[in-house]
Amino acid sequence: MTQQEAKDRSVSSCAAFLIAFIGMAHEVVGPTLFPWAPPWFGPFLWHAIGVVAIVVGLLCLAGVWQVINFPVVPVALLAGIGGIAAMTLMAVKTHEFHYFAMWLAIASFTLAAVQHRASR
Repeated sequence: MTQQEAKDRSVSSCAAFLIAFIGMAHEVVGPTLFPWAPPWFGPFLWHAIGVVAIVVGLLCLAGVWQVINFPVVPVALLAGIGGIAAMTLMAVKTHEFHYFAMWLAIASFTLAAVQHRASR
């Protein structure tokens, strides 16, 4: 592995782990930070969002480390779009800033960009 490949894998690993961590934060502290959200989304959708973020982050991490064959770049792009959608929803609905959604978008787009560069 070259030095650039090692750097790319390191950055991608951090970004993928951050996606999973944001899913954990959604599950653990989300209802405290945004008490209106679980009733608004409903319990099934609320937990589905958190669990999907955790699973996507871990699958992307496994894909970065080539443990499994996983389409990291397209999934990361979709997660980034989801982060922007969550930030927009928060801004429109409550006129608040969704800090975790911002980091979801940053981590996802970083993961997609670095993995795309690494795959070339």
